[in-house]
Amino acid sequence: GCVSTDVLRIEVRSSIITNFGVDSIVCVNAEPLPLNFSEELSAGTWSGDGVVANLFYPTLAGVGTHNLTYANAALNCAIAGQRKITVVGLPRAATSNQLTVSGCEGEFITLRAQVSTEDQNNNVNVGWFREDEDVAFDFGEEVFFQVAGNERIYYKAVNQFGCNSGQRDYLTVQTNNPSAEIWSNERTVGFGQRVLFAPEKVRNTVSYIWDFGDGITSREKEPWHFYYESGEKDISLTLVSASGCSTTVREEKWITVLDEP
Repeated sequence: GCVSTDVLRIEVRSSIITNFGVDSIVCVNAEPLPLNFSEELSAGTWSGDGVVANLFYPTLAGVGTHNLTYANAALNCAIAGQRKITVVGLPRAATSNQLTVSGCEGEFITLRAQVSTEDQNNNVNVGWFREDEDVAFDFGEEVFFQVAGNERIYYKAVNQFGCNSGQRDYLTVQTNNPSAEIWSNERTVGFGQRVLFAPEKVRNTVSYIWDFGDGITSREKEPWHFYYESGEKDISLTLVSASGCSTTVREEKWITVLDEP
């Protein structure tokens, strides 16, 4: 029936330090994080998993939540401050069976890549990037992409915290558009004189539509044309590829027709 009573006195002092840093979420491959980021913290030291010389190393700490403590002898406190840092792992690499995707310029094509089933359940998505760019232009396992020309695209798996798989797997976007340059055997012609037109440096073209600038057109590849109207003539050539893509090449004031004698 004896009772012994002890008194434990805890003294809580106000800290003169106003900011120990916010609780953070970082990727496991992130750069070391300075913990003494301000002048008021500079006299103290941090301790905890992953802490070396007041730097927090995510790779050293490992995946998980880490409670760090701050001590400063001048404050006469065993623990003067605390901070929580959560280290997040990296998603697995995304995969795609696409190596080359083609379409007409201006057309929307579908880019596809997949993340693992486990990563799908953990809010991991696919980020799409243009070559030599670090900011994703879209996210999703299937995205619509407008063809603007030949270029390379790469993709990564990216989780909700911005941690990515680190991969740079490329696919090539190719345009099916035809191309050519306009050529003629004359640039200045007399009234009623004929001119030979032909395409040069032809690529991916199966049909041709010429407009001679005087209301007359031709579907021949290398047509002859007589001019019976004086003045400067703009010439256009519409090219069509086997896949139905079209390109129009235009040369302004390409032909000068002299006045009727």
